Amino acid sequence: MNTSQRPEFLKSPFPPLADVIICHPRSVAVVSAIVLIIALSGMGFVTMATGSDTYLDKDTKRGMLLDYYSETFQSEGILVLVEADGVLTPPVLVYIDRLENDIAKEQNVNSVSGITDLLKSVNGGVLPVSSAISDW
Repeated sequence: MNTSQRPEFLKSPFPPLADVIICHPRSVAVVSAIVLIIALSGMGFVTMATGSDTYLDKDTKRGMLLDYYSETFQSEGILVLVEADGVLTPPVLVYIDRLENDIAKEQNVNSVSGITDLLKSVNGGVLPVSSAISDW
């Protein structure tokens, strides 16, 4: 297909742009400089924020729960919250226990505790094998 037979919306925008640049180089330079100055001044309004405030709404249940845990356990600690339909089901408890053990093996970790420790302490040192045992 010849370029002269192409529909108007498929024609390349570069020849007209090149004509404008060639015919009005000073105007194009001034417009480019103005756009650059506006872009550079706009960079001052860009801010960076870190922490849970950037991704977690403090008015939601999760946000309030995280605030509560942060205030209660203020330290250089890491808090891992596991959310599931049945946190006390045996497969989830096994997963939490394995996660606890993996975290405890990390360098510079002083202590790890979780619900599995509590359940083991009241169940002879082993995790419950059925939901009936873990439902209090």
